Amino acid sequence: MFAQIFVYCWAGNEVILKSANTGEAIYCMDWPSLSVNEKKELMMIMARCEIPIQFTSSFLVTMSLQSYGSILKTSYSAFNLLQK
Repeated sequence: MFAQIFVYCWAGNEVILKSANTGEAIYCMDWPSLSVNEKKELMMIMARCEIPIQFTSSFLVTMSLQSYGSILKTSYSAFNLLQK
């Protein structure tokens, strides 16, 4: 079960990282040679890239490796509490 959660959290983390790097990748391309309309379109994309794309589970938990770690810690704590 934890392996399945890890796969979703890892994929969500990759989406967060890739979406964070999209704006920088656009800036590093050869944009000065583009037309004015294309530059405006790239500016719109870069403005949208300020907010990272995140997968969430019921708007409660963001699917990332950080949330996976907290799920593991909470599960282990609950398991130890029930063992006593």
